[in-house]
Amino acid sequence: MLAGHTRFERLFARGEYAGERSLGILRVSGEEARPSRVAVCVSKKHGRPVQRNRLKRITREALDPIVPLLLPGFWIAILPRRDFAEAPPGERSRRLRRALDRAGLLGQKMKP
Repeated sequence: MLAGHTRFERLFARGEYAGERSLGILRVSGEEARPSRVAVCVSKKHGRPVQRNRLKRITREALDPIVPLLLPGFWIAILPRRDFAEAPPGERSRRLRRALDRAGLLGQKMKP
């Protein structure tokens, strides 16, 4: 998990953006020898805390099986949008995998 104010500042200031319609990915090189650190970021425009927490929870659930495949040495922010939560669970995982692959963060290819 990515934590710390200065890390988030660096990620949002210098991060490279990739993504698709239902979610975005920000990445920046971190410490090469360490596993990648991931944060799920949801802004207040997505509603009250209950809705934001649900969106984060759903995103982390889709991310769990993908985390072991991430390349090491990156700080990653996942920025889900509302329609990501409305997709079926299998589709969420596919969208997240596709976005991470486009961002160049997956080390091994997975079946879609």
